[in-house]
Amino acid sequence: MFRRLFSPVFCAVFLVIFLGIGLAGLSLTSVNHAMRAYFSHDDRQYKADQHLQSFFPGDDVFIFLFSGQGLFEDAFLKNMQTAIPQLKAVKNVDRVLSIFTLDHISGTEDGFEVRPLFSQSDWALPRDVRQQVVLDDRIAPGFVVSEDGKALALVVRLEKNLATAQQIEVRTRLFQILKQQNLSSYLTAVSGPSEVVYMQYQAMIDSLNILMPLASFLSFALLIWLFPRV
Repeated sequence: MFRRLFSPVFCAVFLVIFLGIGLAGLSLTSVNHAMRAYFSHDDRQYKADQHLQSFFPGDDVFIFLFSGQGLFEDAFLKNMQTAIPQLKAVKNVDRVLSIFTLDHISGTEDGFEVRPLFSQSDWALPRDVRQQVVLDDRIAPGFVVSEDGKALALVVRLEKNLATAQQIEVRTRLFQILKQQNLSSYLTAVSGPSEVVYMQYQAMIDSLNILMPLASFLSFALLIWLFPRV
């Protein structure tokens, strides 16, 4: 009876079912870094966070850094200009900041003038002059362009309180657009709080990809060790 109950076939089937239940439960697990996943709407922490966000924009952003030769040439700038409306149209994207979306404020004799940081007339300028026009702005250097003009940044701000899965979905779509517009070869770094969320999620998945097969191997090894003659 004991041998029949703990036969190799029975133990193998039991182990497969046990691991299958664990994997099924893992597939239903939701990873979410949003505040509402941990606090109810009545908690003080949640209310304080919502109150602060009513005064300050959310910090869920992706920051794409581009560098290399030809950043102020027609090819790169036109591709970036074409990509910006597509990035804005992505679901759950709130705003896109770049040299094409910021304004430049300059003084005049009777007040001040507001114009695009990189306007339509700037296309006729040589590359070095275009670069200097952007660097002469008081806000852009250190924000959407490096202080030496050798790198450009694209800041994508997401809507508030997105779940981790939504942020990852947005990230995937953003990378697809950058690739379609031939901007990927200039992309040297990605940063921002939303990128940190993605990296944390990816690190968890990578760990599970190692731990799950290892746990299965140890389970079979333990089974063989406990019942070597069954």
